[in-house]
Amino acid sequence: MNYTATVRAGNVLGESGNTSVKGKTNFSKAPTGVANSLSLLQPVNNLTWNEVNCSKRNGLIIGYTVIISNSSITYNLTSTERYIILNDLVFGTEYNISVAAVNSVGRGPLSDPIAVEIGIVPGPVGSVSSIMDTTWAVISWS
Repeated sequence: MNYTATVRAGNVLGESGNTSVKGKTNFSKAPTGVANSLSLLQPVNNLTWNEVNCSKRNGLIIGYTVIISNSSITYNLTSTERYIILNDLVFGTEYNISVAAVNSVGRGPLSDPIAVEIGIVPGPVGSVSSIMDTTWAVISWS
């Protein structure tokens, strides 16, 4: 993006002439860096990642695209933070997850994918028994 800035000085005695400075920003392209260190905290399925290196942002990062896929479907999600809670995923299914930073120009490259398997919810607890005293308790289950 090209720009021109005009500056002039002034005080109680008057104003100077205008001085124009022309330049070009380097923010006219999408991010070239990738989000890295993707990590999924289970069982809440909180996906986090590190921010893109400052020199490769090419402007203000306004959000992230999160791509989640398996053998039968691909989800495209967005987040304005460096985390997202992944809902509605199928337990026992393996997913590949990648993240890309987005600025006002567009989306940058995708991170290397991580492969995660969504944990299986355990079955109900059965055969609960307890032994208690006034200062302690032992609880067991199967």
